[in-house]
Amino acid sequence: MLAEAYAHNREPAVADRWLDDVLGTIERTAEKLHLPEACLLKARLEASERHNEPALERWLERSLEAAVEQQAKFSELRAATELGRPRLAQGRRAEAREALEPVYGWFTEGHAKRALQEAADLLAQLR
Repeated sequence: MLAEAYAHNREPAVADRWLDDVLGTIERTAEKLHLPEACLLKARLEASERHNEPALERWLERSLEAAVEQQAKFSELRAATELGRPRLAQGRRAEAREALEPVYGWFTEGHAKRALQEAADLLAQLR
């Protein structure tokens, strides 16, 4: 939460240090509950501060893998949506759709939630 607050307050270096600390703790303790969200935030920092597309995609893939492993569908949806955006921009529509469609289809309710609306909008662009 602190890393996210620093990122929102335009202090990316401090946010990055907090995230590195969180990720290090996750690796040392095997307590992976927050791994998908930490990786997602790391990816957002890569995109907004460094414009590093390869690192962005690696962090998003790591977030997606962790969410799938944890069977955390909402985190999986958010990671797949975030990963779909750069893939769409790169013309990799099929890859983006393959990651997003199955997890979006898993949800049967809650479609008024922002994350589900963003996923639906992205899927519409991918079709």
